[in-house]
Amino acid sequence: MVAIPKTKKGTLISSLQTGDYLPHLAIYAVVVSTISALAVLSLAISFANIAKKKDPVLVQTLNGPVQVQAEHHLSRSPQSIQDFAGIVLSLSFNWTGKTIDEYGAQVKDEGVDFGKQNRISTLAYETSGAFTTDSRLRSQVLAKIAEWSDPAYLQGTKQHRIEIKKITLPRKLQRPGHWSVGVVANRVITQDRNTEVMTFNRKLYIRAIPVIEDPFPESETPESKAFFNIRQYGLEIYRMEKFTREDV
Repeated sequence: MVAIPKTKKGTLISSLQTGDYLPHLAIYAVVVSTISALAVLSLAISFANIAKKKDPVLVQTLNGPVQVQAEHHLSRSPQSIQDFAGIVLSLSFNWTGKTIDEYGAQVKDEGVDFGKQNRISTLAYETSGAFTTDSRLRSQVLAKIAEWSDPAYLQGTKQHRIEIKKITLPRKLQRPGHWSVGVVANRVITQDRNTEVMTFNRKLYIRAIPVIEDPFPESETPESKAFFNIRQYGLEIYRMEKFTREDV
C-alpha cells in the first residue's frame, strides 16, 4: 500500500486528501453567490438607465408621414411647431356661431360664460389648453377673447376670423425645447356686407411638454377631450407678444 504524505491539518489540500470536500463546497457557494449578486446588480443598473431615458417622440418629417425616431424627448420638428401655432390661433380666434359636437358635426355654438364678460366661443375656450397657466397667460388670453367677443358672433350674424399670412420657421432659444415663431396675420370681421381688417401680428414663445393621455377616457367630456387633443402636440405657448412685420 502506498503511503499518503502527511500535510498540515486544516489546509485545503489535507481536506482533499482525506476526502473532506465540505470546505470546497462552501467556497464554491460563496463564489457563485458573489457572481450572481454582481449579475443582478449589473442588470439593475441597466434597467435604471433605461428607465431614465424618455420615450422616443413622434417626429414629423418634412417630406413624409409621422415616424418614430430616436430623438431627444424635447425634439419637435419645425413643421409640427408651425402647425401647432396656426391651429391654436385659428381655433382661438375664428368665431362663426358654429362649433363641433362629439360626433364631428357642426352645431350651433351656445358659447361659454367667462366671468362677467361676454360669452366666448366654445372652441376658443377648449383650445385655451394650449396656453400655459404660468404667469396667468391662459386667463389673460381668454379675457382678451371675451373683450373682443360680441353676442352677434354666437348668433351667426357676425363673423370673426384670423387670416394667417405667414408663420416663420421656429427659432431655437437658449433653453432646450424652447422656440419662438412670428405670425403675420389679420383679424377679419364681417357683418352683413361690411368687412373690417386689422393687423394681428404676434410672436409666440413655444416650449415642449410631455404628451399626456386622458387617464379616464370612459368619462371623457367634450372639454377634456379637446384639452387632451391639443396636448397631443407635446407643445404649449408660454408667452405671446406683438411685433411688426420688420421683426420677421
